Amino acid sequence: MRSVLDPAIVRLASGQSDAFSREQLLALGVHDSLIHRRVSDGRWTKVHPGVFRLPGASHGWLGDLWAARLAVGPIAVVSHESAAQLHGLRNCATGLLTFTVPHGGHPRIKGAVVHQLRDHPTSWQLRHESGLHVTTVERTLVDLAATTSHARLDKVVEEAILDRRLTWLTLAHALGQIARPGKPGIKKMARILDAHVGGRAVSQSVLERVLLEVLEAGALPMPIVQFVHPAGAALPGCVDAAFVAEQLIVETDGRRWHTRIADLARDHERDSLAAREGWQTLRFLHEHLIGDPGSVAATVREVLRVRGSFLAA
Repeated sequence: MRSVLDPAIVRLASGQSDAFSREQLLALGVHDSLIHRRVSDGRWTKVHPGVFRLPGASHGWLGDLWAARLAVGPIAVVSHESAAQLHGLRNCATGLLTFTVPHGGHPRIKGAVVHQLRDHPTSWQLRHESGLHVTTVERTLVDLAATTSHARLDKVVEEAILDRRLTWLTLAHALGQIARPGKPGIKKMARILDAHVGGRAVSQSVLERVLLEVLEAGALPMPIVQFVHPAGAALPGCVDAAFVAEQLIVETDGRRWHTRIADLARDHERDSLAAREGWQTLRFLHEHLIGDPGSVAATVREVLRVRGSFLAA
């Protein structure tokens, strides 16, 4: 049995910096009694509870990261400072073991920091060449805003832009997607964006014109602009544009970032009130309308298609 299992265990460990977990061993057919004997006779080294390593290998920081990730569990994603180091971002603290898990799961691992977040979908993750799942560069920078000083974060962001690991547009898009009231670090990242690309607030008339130009260029139907909010008396005022048949609202945002963040709660309330009336809201930043109009048009087109089919059913 050992002659069959040993090569499989070596193959498993070789893709994980020589580390492996009890759960992985059990899946291979290894019993706890054999695990205990291998640890007792020194053939395997216990690193964390339920995590082992083949002895004699030089594993370094990446090996420690792999072992800690196995200890935290398969839902853990490398994030924050460790993600920055994997991505090769400069001016970040190195040698740390940092992970994110969904809120509610918080295993304590010696030497590691495990963050709990409610908003951590797989769209902000990728598989690194090391085999570890790690947050994207954009998500990593937004996460770092919660744990890094303003001065250091500013340097990290600037260097990432210079190294072409992302653009100001993709960072702005990430912040717009991730930001929520009270989320740590969001105001800090907003100040950095304002300092570098904020400029002046864009007037509503300019935003309306740009939106209509984007929709026209995408061969999309024209919405009704300055449409009364579906909540009516509960929320006086108008939305920027509306496709009435599909019950779709399009809002544009040309505010400076610190104002956008300050108004997050109000924006969420507007969207929630519209949703109660059966309306969906799409929000586009001025940066998106100018920097990636094709993506904006494609998003509106697809949502119109889906909502049209849904409402017709």
